[in-house]
Amino acid sequence: MNRFKKKLTTSVGLIMLSLTASMFTVSGTDAAKAVNVTKNNQTIKLNEGSKTTVKLAGKALKKLKNSKKKITVKLTGKKIVNITRSKAQKKNYSFTVKAIKKGSTSISINYKKSSIKLKVKVSGKVNDTSSNTTVNIPTATPLTSAPQGNNNNTPTVMPNVTPTPVPSPTEVPLRTEITEPESKAETVDGKTKLTDLTTYSVNSSKVFNLWTDGEGKLYYNVTSDGTSIIEISSLGLELSDTNLSEGLTYDKGSSVVYELYEEYDSITLASSRITNHCHERVITFKNDEGASFTLIIRVYDDGVAFRYTNVKSGTGNELTCTNETSNVVLPEGTYSFAGWGGINTYEYDFSEMKYNSFVQRSGKYDTPFLTNLGNYWMLISEAQIYNNHAEFCKSVLKTSGGKNSLEWDFGDGRDESTPLEEQAKKQNTNLDLVNVAQKTITEVNTVNGFSTPWRAMVISDDLNTFCTSPLISNLNPAPKDSDFADVYEDISWIKPGKVLWSWWSDGNNQDKYNTHKKYIDFASDYGFDYICLDVGWRSFEDRLSELCDYAAEKDVKVFCWVNYWELTTEEDIEALFSKWADAGAVGLKTDYFEGEDQKVLDVMEDIAVIAARHHMMVLYHGCVAPGGEYRTYPNVMTTEAVQGEENRKWSESPSSRNCLMYPFTRNILGSMDYTPACKTIQNMIGETESFALAKTIVYESSLIHFAAAAAEYEDFLGLPFMQNICTTWDESFIPAGEAYPGKYITYVRRNDKKWFIGSMTLEAKNTDIKLDFLEDGKTYKADIYTSDDDGMLSYEEREVTKADTLSFDFKKQDGAAVYIRED
Repeated sequence: MNRFKKKLTTSVGLIMLSLTASMFTVSGTDAAKAVNVTKNNQTIKLNEGSKTTVKLAGKALKKLKNSKKKITVKLTGKKIVNITRSKAQKKNYSFTVKAIKKGSTSISINYKKSSIKLKVKVSGKVNDTSSNTTVNIPTATPLTSAPQGNNNNTPTVMPNVTPTPVPSPTEVPLRTEITEPESKAETVDGKTKLTDLTTYSVNSSKVFNLWTDGEGKLYYNVTSDGTSIIEISSLGLELSDTNLSEGLTYDKGSSVVYELYEEYDSITLASSRITNHCHERVITFKNDEGASFTLIIRVYDDGVAFRYTNVKSGTGNELTCTNETSNVVLPEGTYSFAGWGGINTYEYDFSEMKYNSFVQRSGKYDTPFLTNLGNYWMLISEAQIYNNHAEFCKSVLKTSGGKNSLEWDFGDGRDESTPLEEQAKKQNTNLDLVNVAQKTITEVNTVNGFSTPWRAMVISDDLNTFCTSPLISNLNPAPKDSDFADVYEDISWIKPGKVLWSWWSDGNNQDKYNTHKKYIDFASDYGFDYICLDVGWRSFEDRLSELCDYAAEKDVKVFCWVNYWELTTEEDIEALFSKWADAGAVGLKTDYFEGEDQKVLDVMEDIAVIAARHHMMVLYHGCVAPGGEYRTYPNVMTTEAVQGEENRKWSESPSSRNCLMYPFTRNILGSMDYTPACKTIQNMIGETESFALAKTIVYESSLIHFAAAAAEYEDFLGLPFMQNICTTWDESFIPAGEAYPGKYITYVRRNDKKWFIGSMTLEAKNTDIKLDFLEDGKTYKADIYTSDDDGMLSYEEREVTKADTLSFDFKKQDGAAVYIRED
């Protein structure tokens, strides 16, 4: 799984290209598309009489690569295929396989003592309409040739389009090809809309238009129910050897639109059952030098996304991307909420900017970036970041004074030009606690045919829809569609739960074996699932097996902390994880990544997959914000990337206002390891205990780390609530009118037949929560936790029914936590 590894199941862009190609009829004697062999025992399928080019790539190429570019290819099974190699093919580790007759066989590819086996299955002939079919390839259409319209100043929107009815999930294919209507011809400031390339959401509320100008540059804009959310903005990439942001043309025949529909189960997120339903356009653009990219556009009812895939130039194996010209132009009047870039652990305060202030600023911001325009909210972020085979880096959003746009730019990487040992010495610390130096990423060295992460925008005028959106997850492939499908065939070993974390309160005692035994005892006595060993625990690593055995006897399991610097190679990861798994540990807390560069992202992917092979769960700390990768690698339980409660060990951050920003920003991206204390702690900054306890419901995380010392919970009034808390949800919603970023939030969540309510407010506020989500004719018991005049927790038990309303008169920085179960 080294850098620049290629997918066994090809990238989405390549899949779409192959689907496009399948629209044409080709005779049985024509060649099939080339096949990349990336692992041992890979199977290729051919029809009788067809042939294909086979090329080594990924791990297979790494295993057999040599300075003389010399490999031998021989048939080791039945002679049902012929193998040929031209002189040119010998130089790029490829050969041609032609199917002779039906059956199965195998091919051995060797260099000295190293070998790869390839399985070949040959099916019967394809029934052709003729023996020599001609394929008409569409001619390239210059982007400047679109029809001209009125020179209006504002993009208009097509009227609502009636979507194709979608069959039930058991009947519908993942993608159904559809036809989108052309939009109205327009020109705005010299830019012309490409009317045949407009893409609509299923309910037609969201519209993604493509535009061009006289230089063949490519642009887009986004509207929601006729309101301009993103004004005409740039698209494109710049490579070291060519420019893919101007002089672009497209093949009309390369544009295909699909209605994508699927349902899947999720361990994390606001609901356990997720629907992925959108319109997806796939189209290829190229310049006059023959370089090209495939643009994939997805338009959902709750947002849009686009991605560059299969970016190609020349015939070499590698490319360098020097710039991305994509940007997001915000309409006048847009408010922004953002965290200042350069903190690549994403532990920052969110600042609010009025439009004029935003335009005047120059700098960079991390994703997610929140905007508001009238009733509409938009969250700008990325998806499929570290499950992209290290083909691209994490990005930031850059602004320039005087402009109303956000430009996608490369993030910051780890700077180890000074050895970590020297950095540790300067910081007067050890290797485990070094805050590594940073450097700006100026270019991305990648593979020829690379893909970027998705540029994703969640958009809605309803904060319930907005905050519970699964769009970021939906942009990621399912485990079965990844290179590592076999690793995730059985995920019954993945167990969400509650974790006791001794570091926050007992950090100086992490090296003491008996400290962790006490936490195991408390977890066992009060029904918690895990303990987490943190930095310093390695002093008794030789007793890990003994500790895990002790925990297992008490039905508690163990997570182990480790720093990134020990995980930079697959071999190191395998050595540590296998050793700790053998000792009985079931999870890993990996920390101090502190980089947005490809190597860091590659290590994050390696950690997830290698951990899964050993049936170990993962939580990431000190790292980039997630981009839905947990869908592909479901053992990724939660991620920090937030200024969490641990910061209050040494400061008064995060502010209560920041805590009320997270449900609208960071938590939409996926599980968030905030590490709540739930009770009064140092640097409480005026928050009541019920405000603190409500965080466990408002914030979604399939593992909840409790920060306070275990002994302090024994006489805590909220301990029964903590015992009953669920960490995964069958459904979640925000009652109407009970949400505003940085001000207040109420979440209602259900796990099976248990309901939980978490409510938090910055300023004094009256909050009424109707219980009309309960079942008819049933009486429930409600455990209600609020705070007294001193901010300490108070408790009330009450019988409730569907007809009841819970009313709260909250003070400043106050809240409530409620547990409702059947009587």
